[in-house]
Amino acid sequence: MGTFVSGGAKRGVYALVETEKPLSANTAAGYLRTLKVFSGWLAAEEQGYTPRHVLAGLKLPTRPKTRKEPLTQDEMGHLLAGYDLRHPIGVRDFAILLTYLGTGLRAGELTDLLLDDVRVDEGYLRVRAGKGNKTRAVNLPPEAGRAILRYRQHYRPPTAERHLFVTRSGTRLTYNAIKLVPRRARRNSGIARHHAHRLRHSFSIAALTGGMDLKTLQETLGHADTGTTSIYLSMAEQQLIAQQRKVNPLAGVVLPKAVRKPKPS
Repeated sequence: MGTFVSGGAKRGVYALVETEKPLSANTAAGYLRTLKVFSGWLAAEEQGYTPRHVLAGLKLPTRPKTRKEPLTQDEMGHLLAGYDLRHPIGVRDFAILLTYLGTGLRAGELTDLLLDDVRVDEGYLRVRAGKGNKTRAVNLPPEAGRAILRYRQHYRPPTAERHLFVTRSGTRLTYNAIKLVPRRARRNSGIARHHAHRLRHSFSIAALTGGMDLKTLQETLGHADTGTTSIYLSMAEQQLIAQQRKVNPLAGVVLPKAVRKPKPS
């Protein structure tokens, strides 16, 4: 007997299709977590649909720890190279992808950005609708700021809509539409390992290896605690080693001849 996985959306309806492939550990854990949360909701006092939380004792499988290397600078450049910056949609999507890469914002936070939240002159974004309803300020790199400014001043359609990113007709761009931007970039660039959350990973690792401390990164990403943020410390092995090699505590130590740096011949 096969399992069922998402078959994607067709005309706004999500369908399940049968497959003989076993579920990955991450997928199985996600499904079980959803069922456990739903079971707790059914038993909650406000609902009272079941007399008790029947899945309270369900132990979720351990997710495998996999190393996800960030996108390289060449890959980032390749992702950004395919946009027609003379076309309104190309300018808009370029600004969205550059903001993804330059700020580490979630798709939902990009969706909720208001015109007044973008302070290009001051060089930051005001994220009002972050996860957990936390408001925070996030640095806006000059490159992303210029891309947003170009879109806003010359290519954004005239509209009373307060949200920054809008459709051709001037209505607010939806969460699903924002998430489609990196998907289209992946398809057009052929970089298979690229996806929306990889952009957030890449930003986080670049921030850490560039000298940002863990507490600042936690606040930047909108994490509740540093435990969530610390996963990025193990995701940039090569980048961290390269940074570490800039400092050699043994450089000025007088060492035995056998381990001294050989003189050039």
